Amino acid sequence: PPKDTSGDARKRIAEDIAALDRIEALYQKELSHVFDRIRTRGMPVRREAWENYLAAIKAKYQRDVILKEFEALLPVEDTRGAGARRKRNPNVLDGTELPSKTLLLTFDDGPHARYTDAILAVLKKYNLQAVFFEVGHNIGTVGADGAVKLGPGAAASARVLQAGSALGNHSYTHPLLPKLDAAGYTKEIDNTNKLLKAVLKGEPALFRPPYGAQNAGILGLVESNNEKSMIWNIDSMDWADPVANSVAQRVLRQVEQHGRGVI
Repeated sequence: PPKDTSGDARKRIAEDIAALDRIEALYQKELSHVFDRIRTRGMPVRREAWENYLAAIKAKYQRDVILKEFEALLPVEDTRGAGARRKRNPNVLDGTELPSKTLLLTFDDGPHARYTDAILAVLKKYNLQAVFFEVGHNIGTVGADGAVKLGPGAAASARVLQAGSALGNHSYTHPLLPKLDAAGYTKEIDNTNKLLKAVLKGEPALFRPPYGAQNAGILGLVESNNEKSMIWNIDSMDWADPVANSVAQRVLRQVEQHGRGVI
């Protein structure tokens, strides 16, 4: 009978896969070094028309004027972290209160039928959990009479809980909350709390304002709901730059700088 070579073939395939894994690891390491060194992309090109345009914009829009105009939309003063001189708001968590070398992963804007599960798969691979701050209309709907109707996204939310991770409130439609009146931001927060209660079978404990924007009224409402507002001190900026190695290097630099925090 012919010699059985299937075992040899499997061994060669396994060796080839191992070699490819080593090559990929070296490639990823080199990419990390490259992204760590690069601070700007592309060659500097002198574009006179563009520079004139920027000069006109800077003359038209003054920093101090803009800050004064939008001051009411900024988080309340004692959450903006200007050092030890400011009294800490115990109802706002920003990562600096965590023990040294402690990091908390958070993910916003879900649930999503596909991407939420993709994130859960990575977390499971490394035996990690996270907090998922969810937008209410991705979970379901709340009628004018207050009736809750869960949608397809609620199943993804349930899988987050089954994986040992946590859920938090990220408003109902992701608006800039301080631009709304009290009735408006109350509806945004309360509607999502109703949907989360249906998934959690209990009360939500965490809230994250869209864009991190909150004021005294919003914080008062969150506190009256027995929730804490969680923002962050480590910003991945993945919405602006989705290149994975670039995101990773940006986060790692901040981790090294702060030594703890909410990502």
